[in-house]
Amino acid sequence: MCHTYEKKVWMKTRAFLISMVVMLAVTGISSSAWSYSGIVSVDTIQAEAGDHVAIPIRLSNNDESISALSVPLHIGSPYATIDSVSFVGSLLPDDFVPWVDPPDDPNDSVFITLIGTWTSPTPTITVSEGIIAIMYMTVSPSAPDGYIPIDSFFTTVDTYPGPDGEPVEVPRIRQVLASDATGMIVYLPDFVEGGIIVMSPTAVDDDSKDNNLPSSFNLAQNYPNPFNPVTTIEYSIPQGSHVKLEVFNILGQSVVTLVDGHQSPGTYTVDFDAFNQPSGIYFYRLTHSEGAETRKMTLVK
Repeated sequence: MCHTYEKKVWMKTRAFLISMVVMLAVTGISSSAWSYSGIVSVDTIQAEAGDHVAIPIRLSNNDESISALSVPLHIGSPYATIDSVSFVGSLLPDDFVPWVDPPDDPNDSVFITLIGTWTSPTPTITVSEGIIAIMYMTVSPSAPDGYIPIDSFFTTVDTYPGPDGEPVEVPRIRQVLASDATGMIVYLPDFVEGGIIVMSPTAVDDDSKDNNLPSSFNLAQNYPNPFNPVTTIEYSIPQGSHVKLEVFNILGQSVVTLVDGHQSPGTYTVDFDAFNQPSGIYFYRLTHSEGAETRKMTLVK
């Protein structure tokens, strides 16, 4: 019990120290920021209005041992929202802990943080490149054609109690940051903005249609099955449709919604990470414009 409490206090204290060092650096109070060659970037993808999309956030050119990495992201448009963030397939080492703030309803801004666990020596990220996380987003059905930027440098307003008890608003600059193993040396990675290019579907003649498009709705068996703890679910849709892919436990309770939005014709794959779920039988259900399909899968830990 005491060990768990000390671990939580250590992680919160270390995160606070990192945050304070960076705040001093970006406001000019700190004398200098350490030289660092790492680059954090967001992919740019093409989508249609109403699409549900996945956007990778990447680290490249990393030339230091990093014990913490914080990536604030902001959507510069009211026509797209952040649904969730996944660390499946990321560069995250086993001895690192990820968290997302806010965890339940990110909406237009999200703070992604990776930090080493309470061990000695301090865990670090040493790979030169890899995916930090996958951000799942929904493009509004009313989104016009154009570019929706995803940036990391923006300002938020923190509220603190003033001397007279009245709240005081303090602007705070947000940007990508990393730290060394001590948590006391700050690195400021370069950032490459990404985003979503929204384009209306282009009409094509019947003679030029892609014969490789699926001819019917189909939900394939997940693979691998049984699995531990990640499995891939593949499904096909022959026409544009609002698609919802959910996972349920043996009691019929919803565990997670993997997809919920309009998608264009094609074949899609989605990963289900059951790291926090107990062993047992689960069901995944694909709901579309012509009905629904359900399959069973088994988690064995």
